[in-house]
Amino acid sequence: MIVFLQNLFRFIVFFFVDFFYRLVFRSYVIGTENIPRNGGALIAPNHISGWDVFIVPYFALNRFSSRQMWAPAKEELFSFPPMGWVLHILRAFPVRRKKSDYASRDRTAEITRDHLVMIFPEGTRSKNGKLGRGRPGVGKIIWDSRVPVIPTLVINTNYCVIPGLFMLNFFQKLYVVYGKPLDFSRFWGREDTKETSQEVADYLMKEIARMKEEYKHLDSTHEWIKRRVEAKYRRYEEKIKMMDDADSGG
Repeated sequence: MIVFLQNLFRFIVFFFVDFFYRLVFRSYVIGTENIPRNGGALIAPNHISGWDVFIVPYFALNRFSSRQMWAPAKEELFSFPPMGWVLHILRAFPVRRKKSDYASRDRTAEITRDHLVMIFPEGTRSKNGKLGRGRPGVGKIIWDSRVPVIPTLVINTNYCVIPGLFMLNFFQKLYVVYGKPLDFSRFWGREDTKETSQEVADYLMKEIARMKEEYKHLDSTHEWIKRRVEAKYRRYEEKIKMMDDADSGG
């Protein structure tokens, strides 16, 4: 019964997501053939917008299939019962942010061995549009689970909402690119250390950076919207620089 409700709820969610990604925006996908149709796998996208949480599984899953995509979510979201129920239905599971939550990391690796799991390797959304460094915790999950890892590139979701106007950027073209599974076998003989986990994460981010360069021609929107987004990024970087100067006493 629970599985039936999960599949029914997902079908309803797909209906509303269809409205946004097919009608409000113009969404395209590349590389779905690279996603394994059964068994465990890790989908590892860059993270530039809150919209990424929906568009990545939207293209990775078949709405008429019982295959699920699991994903970690910050534990605070589960404290509100209706939200927690929805997240459980969507196969999200709680993790602690900014803490070494080894239990959640081990559980994620265990789930990944048998299921499709989405994890943002940077750990959080980029505030300046640039790729961040991959987290060693993600590298450790890859090292422990040893499943196919699909480097994934999300393009233009940072243009969905116009900064300062809080308006949707209607008909913006959005893209999701699923890369070919990465071969991490070079790391399997290494010692299980934080340094190894970081190297695994760095290797993953290097491939996402390569994909970003390959598909940079798809990064586009109206010039005036791009200027607003870039101005928002500059304000963030200036804020960080001021905080760093204050911490250093400069």
